[in-house]
Amino acid sequence: MSKEWKVAGTYVAGISHERQKKGCHDRYAYKYNNGAISISLADGAGSAKLSEQGAQWFSQAVGEALVRLGQRLLSSPPSQENVFALIVDQLTCIREQLLSQLSDEPALALGASLRDYHTTLTAVLLMQEGAYKQQALVIQIGDSPVLSSQFVRVGQQIDYFAEVQLLGDDSKQEYVNETHFITQDNWQDFLRISWQDTHNTDLIALMSDGCADLVLKGASLPP
Repeated sequence: MSKEWKVAGTYVAGISHERQKKGCHDRYAYKYNNGAISISLADGAGSAKLSEQGAQWFSQAVGEALVRLGQRLLSSPPSQENVFALIVDQLTCIREQLLSQLSDEPALALGASLRDYHTTLTAVLLMQEGAYKQQALVIQIGDSPVLSSQFVRVGQQIDYFAEVQLLGDDSKQEYVNETHFITQDNWQDFLRISWQDTHNTDLIALMSDGCADLVLKGASLPP
């Protein structure tokens, strides 16, 4: 029996962004088609002047590409290694499409580059049917982690965070805010793709780094 996933999402400007009147640079997209569900999250870099547009572009484009890939996995599933190659090809095309739009816009053509659209990317493709049934394909560049857990009844209560697994960015070095972007030249060096079994998974959460800090570490907030 297939899981019936329920999807919910939101994005809210953090306190520092509100103080600086920057707004929220997070964007997400949810797509569904015939047994394939894609959820994609992009967190635009506050230092890039067009990061909000970058987050919007990549969250939507990657979400659509993943759900199309899901249809292919349902009809004629390639090997997992070939799936990874297809992901790299799709991400390359999405980057090139944005570059093409830049060159077509006279106002942006002079001096504009993908760096102006810097954004992290985390995405999940959930398969409900076919050879990859109850599998999740996870794609990550940057510091937005994916958390999964199982719901377990303990007496009259339910523990919603039993068997927690966390897939996150292990590339941070000296600086806590240092991360990597789908829009940088050497993006493939930091691309992580993995398959996760979801047979015993009841919750999958994609979180930008600000939300992850609250969930995973706690935070001291004003009233």
